[in-house]
Amino acid sequence: MAVYLDCTNTRRAFHQTGIQRVVRNIVRYSDEAAQRHGVAIVPVYLSNRSFHRAARTPDGELVLAPEPDPATLRDEPLKTLYWHVMCAAARWVPGGRVRKWLVAPAARDGMARVVSRVMHTLHLRRSTLWIKAAEPAVTFRPGDVLVALDLDMDQGMVPAVHHAQAAGARIVCVCYDLIPLSHPEGLPPAFVDAFADWSEGVLAHADDVITISAAVADDVRAHFARGGATLRARSVRAFRLGHETDVVAGAVRAAFAERFLAGDHVPAFVTVGWIDTRKNQKVAIEALRILGERGYDARLVVIGKCGPTTAQVLDWLHRQPDLAARVDVYHDASDAEVDYAYRHCAAVICPSLVEGFGLPLLEALARGAHVFASDIRVFHEVAGASATYFDPRDPRDLAARLAAFLQGRNEPASPQPMARWPGWRDSARQFYDLALGAPAA
Repeated sequence: MAVYLDCTNTRRAFHQTGIQRVVRNIVRYSDEAAQRHGVAIVPVYLSNRSFHRAARTPDGELVLAPEPDPATLRDEPLKTLYWHVMCAAARWVPGGRVRKWLVAPAARDGMARVVSRVMHTLHLRRSTLWIKAAEPAVTFRPGDVLVALDLDMDQGMVPAVHHAQAAGARIVCVCYDLIPLSHPEGLPPAFVDAFADWSEGVLAHADDVITISAAVADDVRAHFARGGATLRARSVRAFRLGHETDVVAGAVRAAFAERFLAGDHVPAFVTVGWIDTRKNQKVAIEALRILGERGYDARLVVIGKCGPTTAQVLDWLHRQPDLAARVDVYHDASDAEVDYAYRHCAAVICPSLVEGFGLPLLEALARGAHVFASDIRVFHEVAGASATYFDPRDPRDLAARLAAFLQGRNEPASPQPMARWPGWRDSARQFYDLALGAPAA
């Protein structure tokens, strides 16, 4: 019996998001699980509608695909312009099939795939999407397990999963959230369509579903209970994520560290996560403005990669220079710098409107940071009484709680999540026990 872990997107991704963190840690502790359960556990990636073995380092880490060249890393403004043009064109083109073709991501048949393939052929842009797999395709046998561990919405994923299932493999699907279906506003239409295809073709057909929170498990059950596709899974269960960042050693830039120096007595709050309207950094920035109007001097450090609506958030910020002067944005903070921010900030603000889990919340509490969190169900599941909650749609509510905190009143409860949440080793153990243990009743 062999257990195959799909790691396709994490293998070729060059950012440190929550899903990639989960995937890398599940792979990292797979050897221990293999010995405990008496199975072979093999990370794989999808290429041309078949799975291939993914390389690992001697200490068990997942080896990333070849990095793109510098031109690829500098093309974000061009990509943003391209998608704005395609989405605008799609609104004027008759016919749903044509519109979907115009806004489909490069992983699916569409205009972006044509453009990406041409640029790759002409050596204008390197893309791991077109790198031919060097390893032979995996052959599934009855009794094998395929774990859809990554969020892989390539159009080849659905037929590849169905092929493995037809060969006798049991499919375990990991669901991180259903946000593209429940809150599609602000997300690219192509992403929402691809996620819906993944939900109907992979999630709905899985033999077992594992989620990253009880809240997401309930969302999965409720989504399929409302109609549409039928959920095949005999079980939908959650496991607890670990709290450690991957790497805390390393240099911290002097300019970054200066943002948290208390010599000028200006407290620095921090947010960590994709810069996006759903992550709701705007409410923290508005609260900063209100604090200033009430005589409090404070700074906000925003740490996060670019998301679908980053430009909308930053454009709004830059139109207010007085406020922007007190907000620092870092798209490239390392794990060491994120760790430094958690340990040296006045407090961490987690303002999301909706989440599947919220790793920054757990990571901040694990480092002893005071946390102000949105009053949403999953944050209560993660933090319990260790955080101070606020209305994520009311910056005045957050400002009032921050002001009380700065005055030394109503501080968040002492963060003590360690009794409730495991490290990544124990998190991976629980995951494998769910994926490979006895079937749920």
